[in-house]
Formats: sequence, C-alpha cells, structure tokens
Amino acid sequence: MMMENSKTLAFALAFGAIGAVWRRWFGMGGNKLGEIPRIFKYLALFMIVVGMYWAAGALDWTGWRMYAVAGAFAYHWSRSHGDYFHVWDTSPDEGRIKWIDCVLRLIYGEGNYYDFQGNVTGLLIRYTSTACLVAACIPDPLFLLAGALTAASYVVFGKSTRPTEYAEYLAGALNFVLLFLCL
Repeated sequence: MMMENSKTLAFALAFGAIGAVWRRWFGMGGNKLGEIPRIFKYLALFMIVVGMYWAAGALDWTGWRMYAVAGAFAYHWSRSHGDYFHVWDTSPDEGRIKWIDCVLRLIYGEGNYYDFQGNVTGLLIRYTSTACLVAACIPDPLFLLAGALTAASYVVFGKSTRPTEYAEYLAGALNFVLLFLCL
C-alpha cells in the first residue's frame, strides 16, 4: 500500500469501526434494523469495499478485482456458521454444517467434537474456508488469518453477558481492518 503510515492507520481504524457496526447489523435478527433485507446490507458492504479501494489509492471502476473482492467478502459473511459460535456449549446439535462436521469427525472422532475445542475448530474451518476465496481475489494470503481472528472473537466474548453481539463487533472490526491492510 503506497500510503504514509499514519494515514494508513487512520483509515484502518475507521474501516475497523465501520466493519464492527456493519457485521453486527448484518447478524441482527428480528429487531427493526435487523429486518432490513439482506440485499441492502450487501449493497452497504459493496460501498464500504469501494471506500477501502479509494482510501488505498487503488479505486478502479473498470477493473475486475475490486468487484471480485467485494463479492468474495460478501460470500465470506453470507455463509452460515452453524452453532459453532456457542464455543462453550457442549450439547450435540444436528443443525451444524455437514461438511465441517465430517472434518471434525476426522479430527476428533465420532461425537467427540461437541465441546470448546470442536466449536472453535468448526469456526476456524468455516471462516478460513471462505477467506480462501477473498485471499485469492485480493490476492494476499494474509487474509487467511480472518478465520483465526473470527474464531478468536467468539472465544474472547464466549462467556460475556452478550457473547454473540460482542463477538460480531470484534470479528467485523478485525476482518475489515485485515481486508483494508491486504488491499
């Protein structure tokens, strides 16, 4: 990135704050803000990514990369994370993501992944798998850290009073900062 360090830091922090709010908004359920159709949330995400490209001095309306990154980043957030985000829950749940459950069975054995370790590994696999597409579009393999950052967000707030809400804020902030720094 061809910006001076203080400007880069200021933009990174600004996009982190925007990303925290956007991720929480995207994850909200049945309240008034959560009832907004997802298409508008994706449009807002696209505009944020365009803003990142502008701030990075790489805005190019005619190139394909910016659009690919925006689409991949939307896909990164759009996939379900099953119930793995309840990292401290040990009760079996059949509503999990089937392919991730297959991987977890290979790692931990049949039924031995309904615990903290299995849930964190499930989150890590889920968010790293979609981060692969984003990293390929940027292209920067550093974005693969998004999986670990997101899983860590749910671990940090897993026993707080509002674990999902706080984890969504942190995961959004970290992922958006990472994306901006990778452009």
